[in-house]
Amino acid sequence: MLREINGELAAPRVDELGDEVLTHAYDRFRIEGAGHRVIEVGGRRYISAVTPITSAGCNWSTMIVVPEDDFVGFVARNNRKALWMSLVIVAVAALLASLLVRQGLRADRGARLLLDRQSAITRQSRAFAALASDASLFDPAQNLPLPALTETLADAAGARRASV
Repeated sequence: MLREINGELAAPRVDELGDEVLTHAYDRFRIEGAGHRVIEVGGRRYISAVTPITSAGCNWSTMIVVPEDDFVGFVARNNRKALWMSLVIVAVAALLASLLVRQGLRADRGARLLLDRQSAITRQSRAFAALASDASLFDPAQNLPLPALTETLADAAGARRASV
């Protein structure tokens, strides 16, 4: 990096190094002055920062030029990862919600079956109580009262109509 000028070693100027990115950043510094900026060279973005060094007593500045991907490239990668993780979380939440709805529907169906069975048991209990309260229905000396037995059986079965 050092070159000899009149027998003394001297550092070359930035624009003499032959690096296109450094030359572009140095040209922008000479036009706009010190500061932070984003430059684009060859389709690639770079961050350049030029800061004057006032304590050295010379007119010196430090220039730092780095590819933008080195500083903010991870943000784009992390955003993609966060998006995928969010989609996975949404999919898992949707799956769990569907399982919860399915379980609720099964519980409702079970409760409905239980109520149906309970009403059937209640009808049968009433029918047996009606038959037990009238002992004359089963007396062999009398004629068999078919209409009363048919009506009781229809009530126990939950039938809408019955006939003999």
